[in-house]
Amino acid sequence: MADCGKRLQQVRDVITAAHKSCSVSEKLQFYDQWAAQYEEDVSVLEYEAPHLAALALASVCRLNRESKLVLDVACGTGRAAEEVCTCYLQCILQPPGCSSAAVTAVQFSPDSIIGGPVQH
Repeated sequence: MADCGKRLQQVRDVITAAHKSCSVSEKLQFYDQWAAQYEEDVSVLEYEAPHLAALALASVCRLNRESKLVLDVACGTGRAAEEVCTCYLQCILQPPGCSSAAVTAVQFSPDSIIGGPVQH
């Protein structure tokens, strides 16, 4: 249990560092360096914001989902965009051409997008 507590505190320290005041280039460097540990860190926190954001979007935009365009700015590893595809724009998961709906994800920290663009 002590290891869990220590790990949680380490993740909290990283999150605190993410919010410190610094230049844009320093902020981008921080996120590039954090990218390799990001998924593991957010799992320690039981981070559900991407899923909750997708559910919130689905609750307020119920009509014509097949024609919606969604922009995810500062997408990080793409978790929120992926959740939007799953929870909100289910038809995106079908073969291309099934609809005009789309999620565009933009990230300024290239190392955050591990493995390149995600196709849904």
